[in-house]
Order: sequence, then C-alpha cells, then structure tokens
Amino acid sequence: MRIDKTRNQPIKAAIKIHVPFEERLTCSVAEACDAIGLSRAKIYELIAGGAVDSLTIGRRRLIRVPSLKRLVNYPEAGAQ
Repeated sequence: MRIDKTRNQPIKAAIKIHVPFEERLTCSVAEACDAIGLSRAKIYELIAGGAVDSLTIGRRRLIRVPSLKRLVNYPEAGAQ
C-alpha cells in the first residue's frame, strides 16, 4: 500500500469501470481493428478519407465509436 506523504494516508487505487464497447465514446485504433476486423493501415486510410472520425490527444489517436457504427451500418440504440 502506498502512502500519501503530505496527508499521511493511504493512496486509493483507481477503480476501473467496464463500459460496453457499444456505449463507449471512443476507442483505440487497435480496439477499432479488433471490433470491425480491419487492419491498422485500413483504419488510418478510412480516417484520412473522412469515413471514420478520430481525435488526437497528445500522441494518442482515439476513434469515435459512433463513426465505426456508421461505417458498418450498425443500428443505433433506440432506432426503429
């Protein structure tokens, strides 16, 4: 157990909450590859062509999950 020296109290570990893929806002390029069965190169090609939306934070590229759903014509939750 690690101790916070400024407060002399134990440091609490971060709690990871599992969010189902369909409900996530973003995913990594590797997760996008696994989810739709395409190569990294093809994912980056789709990003460059505008078919898949992404954002970069620092050096990390995140794919917007709704754009992957649109790409494979996945019905949105609640859509009729």
